[in-house]
Amino acid sequence: MHTTHFISLPVSSLQTWRVLSLLLLTVFSVLSSKSALANSNNNTNSSQAVCVHIASYKIGYEWQDGIDAALSQHLNQACQLKTFYMNTQNTLSTESLTQRGEQAKDFIEREQPNVVIVSDDDAVKYVLQPYFRDHRIPFVFCGLNNGGAVYDLPYSNATGMVEYSPVGQLLKLLFSINPAKTHVAYLNTLGTTAEKDALTFHRVMKRMGTPYTIYTVANQEEWRAMYLKIHNDPHVDLVFLGNTVAFKNWNHADNLAFTLVNSQKLSFAEHNWMMPYVSLGILKSPYEQGAWAAQTAKAILNGMPVERLPVVPNRNFQLWSNLKQLNAIKQTLPDSLLSQAILYSEPAR
Repeated sequence: MHTTHFISLPVSSLQTWRVLSLLLLTVFSVLSSKSALANSNNNTNSSQAVCVHIASYKIGYEWQDGIDAALSQHLNQACQLKTFYMNTQNTLSTESLTQRGEQAKDFIEREQPNVVIVSDDDAVKYVLQPYFRDHRIPFVFCGLNNGGAVYDLPYSNATGMVEYSPVGQLLKLLFSINPAKTHVAYLNTLGTTAEKDALTFHRVMKRMGTPYTIYTVANQEEWRAMYLKIHNDPHVDLVFLGNTVAFKNWNHADNLAFTLVNSQKLSFAEHNWMMPYVSLGILKSPYEQGAWAAQTAKAILNGMPVERLPVVPNRNFQLWSNLKQLNAIKQTLPDSLLSQAILYSEPAR
């Protein structure tokens, strides 16, 4: 059994937010309790309260399952939790996404909730923004990649936790180890989140002043072809593998064997389900997103005005290492880096 470790990232702003968030949650708990006592005649009894969760993805997708588990645990007995799954991870057409947004809107109106939680970008883009912006119903968002400016957030009725990428911090560590190897190739996919991730990566690399290339592929076959091209490119030093969940087909065993045979460069990812295929991972926590959203929803149910609950960033990141992939490229890393990392081992499938 692994002990959970959190990497200490050299970013003072993240450390500041960690302390601030803990203080804010304590203040929210006290203030919401006082507000609930002062306004008991206006509050809905917790046994009758309804919390609706509009999930961008589907049951069985690891990120979605992590958010679901946290919501279920932390909202236990606080309200009736009712979830609508948009299942957008394999849907790319604007028409289909818009239609699912309309279905989610109808679900909300039918359930008449006291608070709505929307997880990940598609639920914000196709439900909250077009139908419930500045609405009387309070909303809590989570898993919103790299901020909400693209959706004109904040709204008067919404607060939440944004999902920032820790990739820039990992790159600083890797560049400090080998300053001569800084050209990064990002193998990305399609979709709302993938587009935002690419834009964020572009900004990070521009700010760092290092060379990079972004490649976008639509399916498993294109992914393999581009993987080969990148690993055989003499100008590329590091490989960043994006999320492949948008692919309709993905053969884990074949792709794992493929990467072990063809990998030639140090690779990394930020999603735990991509760990089998990379040397290093700097991973975000879906449970953190769901737990914060649940605690915030409970504060709202207890009478806390949503406008008094500020938007906060995620703050828990884990560093992982995959010795099988590191051995495949005959790469050694300093003990000072590996000692902070959780050792990845392939789970039984």
